[in-house]
Amino acid sequence: TVLIQMLWLADNIKHLPKPYYNYYRNASSTTNSLSVASCEKKFKDCCNNTNLIEEFLNEHCCTLFKEDILIRKLLNINLLLPVIYKFSCYLKWRYTYPNIFSQILRLRRISWGVKVKIILAYCGFYPIYHFLKGYKFAK
Repeated sequence: TVLIQMLWLADNIKHLPKPYYNYYRNASSTTNSLSVASCEKKFKDCCNNTNLIEEFLNEHCCTLFKEDILIRKLLNINLLLPVIYKFSCYLKWRYTYPNIFSQILRLRRISWGVKVKIILAYCGFYPIYHFLKGYKFAK
């Protein structure tokens, strides 16, 4: 969210040929945990960030990034797929962005595999698909 605002306000942008920071990802980090609470927190945080970005872009760029925001919203709701078997999570998944489902099929930048998962989730069949694929559900 902050990066978009910084880039917008920057007078110029330079490319650095090598990184100044080597990012390390800890496999046992809480950000990698798959629990209902962690999925809901990631979902809430990403939705809040998306809303801030959308508000900022609407103020400055009009509709230039409308499809990008739509895709970001789609990515947000997909954070709940591992816990969609919980009815409360399904309701969040279904009603946070209720108008998104009518627009998904026309998005060319979304693969058909993702579209099928969303249709299955929308119809309530995603937990069965998830089970048949052998994926683990969050606890």
